[in-house]
Amino acid sequence: MDRIVEARYANIAAYSTGLKLNGSTFAARALVNAKVKASISTTMTLQRQSGKSWSDVTSWFDSTTGYRLDLTKNYVAGTRGNYRVRAVYTVNGETITTYSSTVTY
Repeated sequence: MDRIVEARYANIAAYSTGLKLNGSTFAARALVNAKVKASISTTMTLQRQSGKSWSDVTSWFDSTTGYRLDLTKNYVAGTRGNYRVRAVYTVNGETITTYSSTVTY
C-alpha cells in the first residue's frame, strides 16, 4: 500500500490510499485518521484507464464516528489494463480526493 501521508488540513491528520494486485485480485485500501473524534466517511472507487481518461469499475462506501476509518476491499480483475483507486475522504465536513499509484493487470 502507499505510505501514509501527513495531511495539512483542519480535521484530517493523515491518509493512505493504496492498491495492490495479488494474482488476479485487487486489494484496495483507503485509510484516514482524524485529529479529533469526528464524523468520517470514505468513498473508494476502483478505476480502469480508458485511453487518456479513467472509468469507474466499482465503488464502496463506509462511515463512522471516531478517530479512524479503514476501508479495505478485494476485487477480482476481469479486464487487462491500468487500474487505480480514487478515495474521497470527508471528516467533519472537510473533503479531500486522493488517488493511489497505478497498477497494471
